[in-house]
Parts: sequence; C-alpha cells; structure tokens
Amino acid sequence: YFSEGPSNFRDVIQNRRNDVIFNPRVGAFNFNMFLSLIQADGYNPLSIEAVVFSIEDEEVCLRLATNAVGFADGHRAQREALASILCDGEFRPGQLVEMIEEQGIFLMTSLSSFIDDVAASSKVSPAAVTEGAGFFADH
Repeated sequence: YFSEGPSNFRDVIQNRRNDVIFNPRVGAFNFNMFLSLIQADGYNPLSIEAVVFSIEDEEVCLRLATNAVGFADGHRAQREALASILCDGEFRPGQLVEMIEEQGIFLMTSLSSFIDDVAASSKVSPAAVTEGAGFFADH
C-alpha cells in the first residue's frame, strides 16, 4: 500500500534529497529522521527500517475510529475493533490497512483521509539497525 521499506542510512540525505520535489508533503521528514539517528561518536546505523506509528491515548483511538466508521449504534462493533487496532501498539500504514481489511471494517471516509488523520494523531518513531557494522561519518 505504501512505500515503507528499509534503506541505507546515508540514502536518507544522499538519495532522497529530491523527494520533496516529487512530493512536497514530505517536507523536512527525511532530514529530521536523518538528524534523529546521528550518533555523537560518528558510528551511525547502516540501515534504517520503516518508521512506525503508535497511539497511546484510548480516547484519541476512539475518536479516530468514530470519525472513520461513524457513531451509530449499528457501527459499534466496527468502531470498537478499529479503536482496538489503533491502540494495540506500533504499526505501519500498510499494516493498518491490512488489519482493517482482515477485520472487514468499512470506512466511511476515504482511506487517504483516514491515514492522514491517524498519522497526525500518532507518535512517529524511526527505527534503525545498529547491530553489526555501522556507517562511520568519516567514510
């Protein structure tokens, strides 16, 4: 569903610098992610995994679910299932869409609007692989 794959740490700036030209909504995301992973000793991660999203506030999850599936009594099961998915831990957008499809949840809003709302309400955490060989800043 979404571009979420891993990449090399140096690619974030070196090869993704034109992302903002192709999709201006990227903004400073790649730059901020790169800076958040820099190590003081210069031993930076070699590989960056896809970012993960999480929502810890159950009221936020319920609000997002209600906005997405509706507040009528007939939608209660879907609303509760979606709120549970949102508050169940870390997820990536593609995983979220797959879980919605597996549960048979019908969204009353567009998928892109729903994902935008979820992303805006989520904590975003970059993930990097620091085991094994890293990338030294002096290469």
